[in-house]
Amino acid sequence: MSRFSKYILWMLLILGIIVLAADQIYDYIFLNTSPRDKVQLAIKQKQGHVDYLFLGNSRVENYIDCSIIEKTTGKTCENFGMSGTSYQDSYVLLNLLKENGLTYSHLFIQLDATVKNETMTRSFKASLVPFIDSNIQVKDVKLKLSWSEKNIPFYKYAKYDYLYGMRACFAQLYKNKSDDVNLGSFRNMK
Repeated sequence: MSRFSKYILWMLLILGIIVLAADQIYDYIFLNTSPRDKVQLAIKQKQGHVDYLFLGNSRVENYIDCSIIEKTTGKTCENFGMSGTSYQDSYVLLNLLKENGLTYSHLFIQLDATVKNETMTRSFKASLVPFIDSNIQVKDVKLKLSWSEKNIPFYKYAKYDYLYGMRACFAQLYKNKSDDVNLGSFRNMK
């Protein structure tokens, strides 16, 4: 029996080391590589000015074409519309942009009477997961993470695997462009 107990303890120790290492590797990759989605871009972008800033859900994302606005007005335009976002998501995204030094002359936020969701959506919350341990704070916003998400290494990545799984990690590492950043209505700000 003692041999079996030692074997189990060794396996748990090895598993713990693997989980800690994987958590550190994922954190490093997502914090130190180029952005692949609009949330990452908002978190990583530093200072800039835009004349027209658009926030909202897929209607904004798909129907506001900044190239036409720029050609017509001669002013700069950025479209941070994202599919399936709520008002809270837009608020958090706006605060992330402001905290990183983005200034704007005109702000357009989609208001939709059919959107009843005033809380942060699960997919938007998942997109903030890699940055939980970093010093990123959003004014007046609590992520409401479970104890497991905050304290168990790698659990946050395992829970939101559909967004930040191994495939996304390798794509992030090898700088593959995502469709979310490569839209005609959205350009990476320099």
